[in-house]
Amino acid sequence: MACSSRRRRPWCHRFALLAGASLVALGAGEGATRVWGAVHERPGPTQFLDYDAGLGWRNRPRYAGRHQTDDFDVAVCFDAAGARIAADAAAEPPGARGGVLAIGDSTTFGWGVEAEQAFAARLAGRLHVPVRNFGVSGYGTDQQLLQLRSLLAAQAPQLVIVTHQDNDVAEVLQQHAYGRYKPAFEPAAAAADLRLVGAPVPTSWWAEHSELWRTVQKRLGAFETRTLAADELGRGRALVRQLYQAMHQECALHGATLLLVFADAEWLATAPATGGWPRTLDLTATFAALRQHGALSFAHDPHWLPHVHTAIAVALADRITAAGWLVGEAPDHRK
Repeated sequence: MACSSRRRRPWCHRFALLAGASLVALGAGEGATRVWGAVHERPGPTQFLDYDAGLGWRNRPRYAGRHQTDDFDVAVCFDAAGARIAADAAAEPPGARGGVLAIGDSTTFGWGVEAEQAFAARLAGRLHVPVRNFGVSGYGTDQQLLQLRSLLAAQAPQLVIVTHQDNDVAEVLQQHAYGRYKPAFEPAAAAADLRLVGAPVPTSWWAEHSELWRTVQKRLGAFETRTLAADELGRGRALVRQLYQAMHQECALHGATLLLVFADAEWLATAPATGGWPRTLDLTATFAALRQHGALSFAHDPHWLPHVHTAIAVALADRITAAGWLVGEAPDHRK
């Protein structure tokens, strides 16, 4: 309604002043948040993640920067394909294919540790084959399946390692996580019948560009994984199993072996009656042994310390070597 009468003009002026003051306050808050981050050298995932219409977000290609919190200060660098690399690593040769791919969330990515300390790099040193780290912070099992489909064609690996975390069960039941929209799958009678929903993924200007918005959302607990009710837990686990089964089938079509790594998740150890199932590595005993000798994670952050990544790499190398998956022969899916 137009502010045409004199009686209404004061209210219009007040509204305009209030709107202007609000914009100034928001701008000041955004500026202060960014300056604080710059002064304290604390860039987070907003700096090294890009919006992706198919996946929700992805590692920013050719990004190089630092990630610092009260617990750590590490370099974060990606190659042109979005794989994490060491800050001084040489560029991947054009058309390089084969070897091993590691996919997963922040634990695979190596949150809080240098690229060369993450288990993917440690494993490469033990196997003497390329192990490319495609872990993406915040990815759930559904996003990992979508990512895998593109990586199999582009990278042609012999072996794919996927790590499972407890929060995956909640994440696959939602189309919004960590302040961003994401794709999801609807459960089906068989893994091949899973239906993708939420794609192309919508984006939020605030989520992609406002440090203030993300900081406030995080402080309010919006990034926390919610506790599931018993029926939700059952549905989430069933869907996660279907997604891993779909990953196994995709890998088999491309002549690759899928190795599923988990701990304290016995429900993943049993293969379904039909459709095939990934090879598995249960790290429950490994983590139990590590706990006897001290902390596994940072003081203020639940992610793994470097020595945990080393222990995982040792267990992986033993499993892979014993199975003979990387000796130049076709993968034996019966092992």
